[in-house]
Amino acid sequence: MSEPKRYRNTTTRFTPAQRKQYKTEAAKVDREEQQAILAQARRVKARVDMLRQVLGELKAERQRQGLSLTDLSRRSGIDKAALSRLENAANANPKLDTLVRYAEAIGIELRVTVAGNAA
Repeated sequence: MSEPKRYRNTTTRFTPAQRKQYKTEAAKVDREEQQAILAQARRVKARVDMLRQVLGELKAERQRQGLSLTDLSRRSGIDKAALSRLENAANANPKLDTLVRYAEAIGIELRVTVAGNAA
């Protein structure tokens, strides 16, 4: 039976021009990754802002009608604590069903539209 090959630790030596090219390419990749991360962060922020706007409008309508969270809980079947977390944005990713039940409990219709990219 043959013994497995053993490799020595080798260090690749780069010329100054190769080092400069490597650093340039690495910086380019870093910039592209930063831009991708920032673009994703902007998309997430837009979704969070949209959700906060919807929740703010639902809460304002509940308050305009003079309904307490207890009243809303009875009408919607959603736990009072869950409603509080929802209104205070502690639940950053509510289910669509939860939002619909909330809206129906205060007598309004929640509409979702799908729009294509304007490219």
